[in-house]
Amino acid sequence: MSEVNKPENKKMGYECQINPDDYKIKAKVELSSSITAPISSFPWAIIQLYFGNQLYRKDWDSPMQYLYLKPQSSVEQTYMQVHDKHGHWKDWKPDQEDMVSC
Repeated sequence: MSEVNKPENKKMGYECQINPDDYKIKAKVELSSSITAPISSFPWAIIQLYFGNQLYRKDWDSPMQYLYLKPQSSVEQTYMQVHDKHGHWKDWKPDQEDMVSC
């Protein structure tokens, strides 16, 4: 057995030769108020809703159908609503297809 691996040669606190600081990303990041998500992506759509914009998907069958972010009130949390082609508002939760489509 090599001298390095002998249990009697190991000192407490020095067993790991890996320095975690060597694996940290050291970068300066500047944030701006502009939208950084790719246009037409799901994160971009959610950001648009938080900015108060209404939006719809190009493959929806009616231009009257769009999404809206219902602001938080004293009795409800913030949630998304869809205005359907019949003019009714209902709660909306994105499914997997909504999250990955453009």
